[in-house]
Order: sequence, then structure tokens, then C-alpha cells
Amino acid sequence: MAGKGCVEAFGVADPALRFLLTAIGLTAIATGIYVVAAGSAGVTGSGVASASIDSELRFFAVFWIGYGVAALALARRSARDPALIRALALVMFTGGVARAIAWVDVGRPHALFVVLMTMELRIPLGIIGLQGGSSQAGSSASRLR
Repeated sequence: MAGKGCVEAFGVADPALRFLLTAIGLTAIATGIYVVAAGSAGVTGSGVASASIDSELRFFAVFWIGYGVAALALARRSARDPALIRALALVMFTGGVARAIAWVDVGRPHALFVVLMTMELRIPLGIIGLQGGSSQAGSSASRLR
């Protein structure tokens, strides 16, 4: 199977799903590295943060980088790991919910974060939708063999 892509090896791989996971992965890694390097000073619309908040932000940015690495790995094996892809989508969706809680608790964030929250609540639904098409096609391909 060496040299074969996901489509030949496993019957199905939705190119849109692979593209989306790759885009998410690269974005998460790039923004995570930026936050580790810049800290709270790099956050749009933020004021001066305490050393504790800056430390916490940089710490969690490393997990965002890890999320990006996981998304890239899953993009390459999207037809083989549907449960892990749904788990990744759930984590992103939960992050969007956490932003909504912050909005209610602390107040409206900068417009950029409203856009990010909207994306974090919608993109996972798109991932699940794309996966549904892939799963159905994969089941059909398996029955044909």
C-alpha cells in the first residue's frame, strides 16, 4: 500500500474534509506559535495582562499547537479515523461554547473573537456533514468489494 493515497487504499477520502482539516491544522499551529512567542501582547483588542494571564495564555497555546498537529495527522487518514475526527470537531465546538460563556460572563469581545466563535461553532458541523458523506460512500465502497 505504500505510495497509495487514502482514496486507493481505503476506498474513500473526501477531498473537502482533508482540505478543511489541513487548513485547521496549519492555522492552529501558526497561531499557536504566534501566541507562544507574543503572549497576551499579540491578542487583538487586549489590554495589559498580568504575568499570570500571560503565562496561562502561552501554556494553552501549546495545546492549540497540538490540536493543529492532530488535525494535520487526521487529514492524512480521514477515511480511517472518523471517530477521532468527530472528537476533534467536538473539541473545537466546545471551544466556541466557551467563548460564548465568556461573552455572557464578561461582555462582548473584540469583533475578531465573535467571528472566531461563530466559526468554532459552525465548522465542526461542516466537518460532521462532510464526514457523513464520506462514511456513507465508504460503506457503499466496502459493500461493493
